[in-house]
Amino acid sequence: MVRALLCHHCAVINPTSAACDVAPLSASDGSIIAEFVVLSMNWRGTEGWTIESVAADAHLRKYSNAWGLSSYDRGVVARSRQGTALGACWSRLFHPDDPGYGFVDSTTPELGLAVVRGARARGIGGMLLDAHLSQLAQLACAQVSLSVEDGNESARALYTSRGFAVVGRHGNSDTMVRALGSDDAVCL
Repeated sequence: MVRALLCHHCAVINPTSAACDVAPLSASDGSIIAEFVVLSMNWRGTEGWTIESVAADAHLRKYSNAWGLSSYDRGVVARSRQGTALGACWSRLFHPDDPGYGFVDSTTPELGLAVVRGARARGIGGMLLDAHLSQLAQLACAQVSLSVEDGNESARALYTSRGFAVVGRHGNSDTMVRALGSDDAVCL
């Protein structure tokens, strides 16, 4: 069973899911974000990125560097009953002079999501995404963006099922956006 600690509205029961709890990320969780940035970059299974290579890459380290300093650094983490992080969904704002891969504008948080390989296809990614969209709606964000690479069809299907639409293209990735409203702000 997947169980959210956020509120009774977010409780998800899915018998095919690994047992886990979802909770908000804190300002001290930058290392968790860094680990999941690596995982999101290695989604193809090639394992080319490491914590060290992400930290050395100016474009990638900004996703986790100095996490928690901005009030818009938000996210959620799914943990097994043993405390192992199974997945995370997070976002932060970027400046036009230093945009992220899914940058739209300086008022639109850019979202990242990753689930460890052994916990995929069990509903954890969708639960994390729903919980994080609720966080962002409570911040009164009008919309959220992300970038999804060509070939990552399971992620693309999840995002599309949650109302994300393609608004642009950069290299081999689509930028997707989803509007947020009061109906999204039910938890946390």
